Amino acid sequence: MSTFVYDADGNQLVRRNPGKTTLTFGTDELIVDTVSTATPKPQTGIRLVPYGAEA
Repeated sequence: MSTFVYDADGNQLVRRNPGKTTLTFGTDELIVDTVSTATPKPQTGIRLVPYGAEA
């Protein structure tokens, strides 16, 4: 089961899925593995850039 947290404007801030939590910052996302026993927890960052735009 997934749960979500939104800001006052309806933008998704947090998505919690079994095994991972995704934090959203505009078009950027930080994904944290919540199942891993490693310290620190494995993390993946994603930046979405529209085609033809500059980062």
